[in-house]
Amino acid sequence: MKDPVNVLVTPAGSGMAVVAIKALLWDHNIKVVAADMNCFAAGLFLAHRGYIVPPIHSKSFFKTMEKIVRKENIHVILPCLDTFLLPFCEKKEELEKIGVKIILSPCETIRICRDKWLLYERLRETVPVPQSAVPYNLSNLKLEFPLIVKPRAGSGSKQVFIAKNEEELNMYMRKVPDPIIQEYIPGEEYTVDMLVDKDHKPLVIVPRKRLETKAGISVKGIIQMNEEIIDLGRKLCNLLRFFGPVNFQIVLDEREGLPKLTEINPRIAGGMSLTIAAGVNIPLLSVYLALGKKVAIRTVRDGLCMSRYYEEIIFTNEDAKKFNQL
Repeated sequence: MKDPVNVLVTPAGSGMAVVAIKALLWDHNIKVVAADMNCFAAGLFLAHRGYIVPPIHSKSFFKTMEKIVRKENIHVILPCLDTFLLPFCEKKEELEKIGVKIILSPCETIRICRDKWLLYERLRETVPVPQSAVPYNLSNLKLEFPLIVKPRAGSGSKQVFIAKNEEELNMYMRKVPDPIIQEYIPGEEYTVDMLVDKDHKPLVIVPRKRLETKAGISVKGIIQMNEEIIDLGRKLCNLLRFFGPVNFQIVLDEREGLPKLTEINPRIAGGMSLTIAAGVNIPLLSVYLALGKKVAIRTVRDGLCMSRYYEEIIFTNEDAKKFNQL
């Protein structure tokens, strides 16, 4: 019998963590440990063991992480939320000294991807992207309404607005913290899942057409292995250094017929369940890659569809209090 592999997933309440935990449980040799600051976090109830931890910005957060790693003999940590990526990246070397692998892209890549303006500046000469501006250079560009206003470091479609005129644009720029202004692109939206190896080469690229979204997460979708979109993924991997799970979003511009990149998230996607069902378990394969194992990529089931629904976890208040605190 093989030695078990212990994987820590955090924060357990995020939709991405729930996707990851379910995917990791496919391998019965993996023990999943989940951590979150909220004892009601769904992932705590799905994992083999759960821990209540301080908030990510707390000074004691990483001390608690280290205690969990030592106590549970954690081999791999999988951070699943945008706001966790840079803090874990900055602590990566320190954590790896105690023998744990962390599934993350390089810090520079995360910093660029977390800031939509930096991403635009980095890629605009090489990749089709929507015309973009920030408030201080807005007057230098000829952008036509409607315009998208959103936070440079936002995620999950939070505080994303469509401005139809100058008055709305000024209102939303005051409302949105540190905004970026982008041209509105009419067309079909895709999220594209990628698995990238330690040499920063893509092992698989899977486009998912977003048929319906809620809170920025796809709830209805279909796999469409569009070669032009897949080629864009390969190009991105040549321009930025990734490792593990990555997803990027594009709009297939109906005016020009070009896929235009709107954002990159170097993490698991909330709608990645469809890609997993189509034959590529990216969270699980990422763990194998982190451990230095070779992975085999199965053929993706093109045309596979997904419709998501809410599913409840029923528990008592006492159940919620049973999780370990360190």
